[in-house]
Amino acid sequence: MKPTTEETFSVLEFVPYQFALLSSRLSRSLAQTCAEHGLSLSEWRLMAVIASGRSMSASDVTERSTMDAVAVHRAVMSLLRRGFIERISVEGDKRIKQLVVTSAGQEAYEAIVPYARELEDTLLSCLSPAESMALRRMLRRLVESRS
Repeated sequence: MKPTTEETFSVLEFVPYQFALLSSRLSRSLAQTCAEHGLSLSEWRLMAVIASGRSMSASDVTERSTMDAVAVHRAVMSLLRRGFIERISVEGDKRIKQLVVTSAGQEAYEAIVPYARELEDTLLSCLSPAESMALRRMLRRLVESRS
């Protein structure tokens, strides 16, 4: 007799559930640190994405960050008001605007980076260096396969 779905499926062993659980736990921890520095997690992620590319459009940020467009818009507006990012015109076409992190934004972003690295180190501390490298390769492959 073939097992039923209830007998063979466990959400606790379901890889997407495990990713979501881990992401939620890590995000809560990082969000607390961001709040201590006067930023939301969305604002910090947005600045991290922009800083990684030096400048980009809001739609590029949405695509690279996996944040929804509404969350990106809110974070952009908040960061613009606070002087952490600014809009600049693209040379050759004044209609196109790019977002750049200001020096104040860079300072706020960089204040959280050591904690983010510590969080990552703590997460990976249960793995050997070889396992950690393998995990990074596998995650990269999974992300690229879903692009």
